[in-house]
Amino acid sequence: MYMPHTTAALTITENADPNVARDILSWLARPVPVTGDFKHAEGNSDAHIKASLVGFSVTVPVIDGRLALSTWQFTPSASSMVPGTGMCWLVLQAGRSRDVVF
Repeated sequence: MYMPHTTAALTITENADPNVARDILSWLARPVPVTGDFKHAEGNSDAHIKASLVGFSVTVPVIDGRLALSTWQFTPSASSMVPGTGMCWLVLQAGRSRDVVF
């Protein structure tokens, strides 16, 4: 999955407790507050920095047409950083699965 916005990010986190997402956003706000000594004129510099720290893509296998996330995993909406930026791209790469022995 890829997020085509520079002020939004994707991650995989727990789905059972909404406080997990709140904790992540709270933690990101400590080193990168909404207001700061930013030079970017649009007023959303913090969202650019937070998105860069978290990342713009995640890799998730697709099995039987569904994202293969575990019971507690989900990909939170990118709109948690900037409202209205919830679109993301799902890129499917065909390939054969195989077992890997370690």
